[in-house]
Amino acid sequence: MGQMVPKVRFAPSPTGKLHVGNLRTALVNYLFARQAGGTFMLRIDDTDTERSSAAYEAAIRADLAWMGMSWDCEARQSDHGFVKLLFDKKTHKLLGAHIIGEDAATMLHQFIYAMTFHAT
Repeated sequence: MGQMVPKVRFAPSPTGKLHVGNLRTALVNYLFARQAGGTFMLRIDDTDTERSSAAYEAAIRADLAWMGMSWDCEARQSDHGFVKLLFDKKTHKLLGAHIIGEDAATMLHQFIYAMTFHAT
């Protein structure tokens, strides 16, 4: 079996400026990926559509570049929204057909949402 190559991410939310805690997390992940020959991913967590802004996203990118960090790949958390939309439609059908109750639907929804929006 070959050696595992780490893939780490930094997933800031573009709802404000980066703070020292964000930068520490990014730096630790970046240095680990570089030392281990791994991949450093920038994943913009833009699921808070009311507070997210393009200006904050640009500032995040500029701050990381100023710190000398570059990313190997990037993603947007909102790109995974289709899974939630599909699940919401299926849950609605199951509720309408009285196959599952409100409590079960709520638990399923919370589980799928957590897996979709918080998984790497």
